[in-house]
Amino acid sequence: MRRLARCKRMGAGPLADGDAAIVPIVDKRNLELWVEDASVASTFILLAAEYYGVAACWIHMKDRRGHTGTAEEDIRALLGIPSHYGILNAVSLGMPRKPNEPRELKGKVHRGRYGG
Repeated sequence: MRRLARCKRMGAGPLADGDAAIVPIVDKRNLELWVEDASVASTFILLAAEYYGVAACWIHMKDRRGHTGTAEEDIRALLGIPSHYGILNAVSLGMPRKPNEPRELKGKVHRGRYGG
């Protein structure tokens, strides 16, 4: 996990501290919308984690700096991922230290029009 976190120069702390990670990859050869597909897959991972009480954090990798190249290149080298697979992000997973506090939605949900 620490080696995976080092693939991104900044902002990957949740990977170093996590218990596990998932790196969704998408074959880009015949797929124009690979970023969207990776986003949807990652969202389902985040929703499943929430359902099962697992803490999860999206760590963006695409177009971010790594330590020896881009974050994508560093992950590709670490995990042996072929170049025709797109790497959008990683999802760090672990057990939460404390339960999440309920959030107030007042002023954040609008009906009909913004501010309505």
